[in-house]
Amino acid sequence: MRQFRVILLMAIAAICLIAEARADILSLDCAAGPDGNVLLNVWVDLDKSTITLRYVGRADVPIQTYPVEINPTIFHWTIIGKGTAIDSSINRTTGVFFQTYNYSAGGSGSTGPYNCEKGATPLPATKF
Repeated sequence: MRQFRVILLMAIAAICLIAEARADILSLDCAAGPDGNVLLNVWVDLDKSTITLRYVGRADVPIQTYPVEINPTIFHWTIIGKGTAIDSSINRTTGVFFQTYNYSAGGSGSTGPYNCEKGATPLPATKF
């Protein structure tokens, strides 16, 4: 009977650790406009300080993961592309997502604001 209790306690501890690990990834859905259609799924891994983005309905754009600065008020990351630096942020208080584009040839642009809320889409599994 004692051995059963030890195994049961170990199983409960393992379940608690798994639940805690899952809680370290925040899921957000970001939408634009009054229709509220989700344009972007976002997952923030608080342990790894990474952000993963999936553009909804854009199969031509692969899911990408980037390093992210995490502080109590904002998630901030920069994407460096071909001739463009995209400075992105999500305000943790308001849920507003905004991007600014800076082109190496000169000029800039922006997109947003998008409204982000707690997401319902799980982080896609990886093969490796």
